[in-house]
This record gives sequence, structure tokens and C-alpha cells, in this order.
Amino acid sequence: MKYIEHINVRREYSEHALNTIDNFDDNNNPLSILITKETERDAELAIYSLSTPYKEIITMRLEELSYQEIAEKLNIPVNSVGPLLNLARKMMRKILENKA
Repeated sequence: MKYIEHINVRREYSEHALNTIDNFDDNNNPLSILITKETERDAELAIYSLSTPYKEIITMRLEELSYQEIAEKLNIPVNSVGPLLNLARKMMRKILENKA
């Protein structure tokens, strides 16, 4: 009888372990969290190293300001926001590539 109980306990444990693995969220494992934090830190350092106009435009966009709002704050035409953002992103990409 004890053997059957032992088998049942092991089966329950195995099922629980499999369910845990199936429901495991990759974003919550320690390595994923560490990589995310390192990536965020690298992005912040890249933004910080940009010259002021590019730093401002990237920061405003990250704050989810619209192109219109960014244009008003920077006192530039709306159609200049996109190209400036692209240039700022290219500069950041180059900074991050040089870091690697």
C-alpha cells in the first residue's frame, strides 16, 4: 500500500513540475531580468551620451509624446521630428554597437 501512495505522490509531483515548466514565463527568470536590466542601462547610457537635442527628442518620444507635442516643445516643424528621431536612433545604435 505504501508503494502505491509513493507512486501517487511522485506522479502528483511530476505533474506539478511539468505544469510549472509549461507556465514558466521567460520574462520572469533571473537571467532574463538581468539581461533586461543590462539592456536598459546600456540604452540609458547611450541616450546620456547623445548631444542635447537628440537626447531631448529621444526622451520625449520615450515619454510617449506625439510628434506634434515634440515639435511644439522643441519649437521645430512637425515634419522635422521623424528625421531627427531616426538620426538619434542611428547614433544610439552606433554607440551600442561600439560597446559590444
